Amino acid sequence: MITRIHKMLAAPDCIPSLGAILLDLQTFMLIIGVGNLSFAGLMASYARGPAAHPALRKWMWARILLGGCQVASWANLTMESPGLAQLIALGWIAGMAMEMAAYCQFFGYANWRRLLYPATATSMIAVTAAQAYGISLPQLITLIAAVVGLFAGAMGAILLWPRGGTPALQRIIGMNDAGLALAILLWIGSGALGEGTQGMGSGMIQSAVLIAGYMLMIVKGFGFLLLCKQEDDRKMLHLATVDSLTGLLNRYAFFDQAEALRLRPAGAARMSLLMLDLDHFKRINDRFGHATGDEALRLFAHSVQGVLAGRGIMGRLGGEEFALALACPLEEALDVAEQLRVAVTAELLPTSAEPYVVTVSIGVAVLHAGETLTAGLARADQALYDAKGAGRNRVVAFRCAPVSEAQPVRSHHAGMGEPVRSIPQARQQFCA
Repeated sequence: MITRIHKMLAAPDCIPSLGAILLDLQTFMLIIGVGNLSFAGLMASYARGPAAHPALRKWMWARILLGGCQVASWANLTMESPGLAQLIALGWIAGMAMEMAAYCQFFGYANWRRLLYPATATSMIAVTAAQAYGISLPQLITLIAAVVGLFAGAMGAILLWPRGGTPALQRIIGMNDAGLALAILLWIGSGALGEGTQGMGSGMIQSAVLIAGYMLMIVKGFGFLLLCKQEDDRKMLHLATVDSLTGLLNRYAFFDQAEALRLRPAGAARMSLLMLDLDHFKRINDRFGHATGDEALRLFAHSVQGVLAGRGIMGRLGGEEFALALACPLEEALDVAEQLRVAVTAELLPTSAEPYVVTVSIGVAVLHAGETLTAGLARADQALYDAKGAGRNRVVAFRCAPVSEAQPVRSHHAGMGEPVRSIPQARQQFCA
């Protein structure tokens, strides 16, 4: 072996160029094919779980198809079989189409089949007709490269299309797709593909295409797996922090986020806590059933979210009891609480009998500097208890008379007996 190396060094003309060593087309096809098949195996192990994203399975089969075509291309550059070349060409198109379908499904695009299926069929018909016409192998490679470039450009556009909160990983994959499409376009435009297979191992543009293809295999292989993992992590975080019935934060997430708000500089100095409880909720369950009770909770959550519009931190502590943390002084918190009470009362709950007016009692307390959330919520809960004792459907501040009390305007009862209330006539005094 050493003697052979000495002979090569003594005869520099026998040493192949670095481009020929690294970017030989036939060897490149084998490397890319084996790499794609390896990534497909990795994806298969990840996709075995019952909760795996359906797009991941499409992506896996696209990798298998493309990897198989690339290995077959490596073999056919020596065999030069026209029949195998035709199958390889159709396999490339099908693999790219399946990969694009995985993207569209992953990002939730609607009606993507209406565009993708005709484009795929048109590409396959064009390649088949060109082969029937008797084009040469370099011309066939040119045609396949053009189709691959179009699909890569379309996938780059999907990934780079501006959407709110686009992750950096998605942009990186999109830039690689767009880079490959641009390199293929330059390659075809320069006429590099028209020189035949022997001339494909040289040229800066051809080298750029092969490098872009190699980088794309690595970035896409790991990138799509990481995108799926990010999506799985997002779903798990949602399940861990959001109440499935109401869509509000659950107890753990509420305390976690409210504590973070309290620990902000000067956060507790202007922080108010509200405890909210649906009035006569047990009666709703007993009379109309638990399904109606669940609907009452959803109706309540929808009403308060419409009023808050992203302000504050609200969560369901359990049953019909909710808590709200607001970064504002007491008087502003009382205004918000009154808006919530009125909004909830304005909604009618459908039941098996007459519509029912759901009402809510609210207790409000200021969180003092250095005070824990638990202590502040305990005082807000005491104010809520006072609101219940004073007749319900009202807002009460801690150690104060009711801030607002709705006055009945007619004796008509909606549902089982809660009177329809008017907007309060006046606001009473409150104390901190």
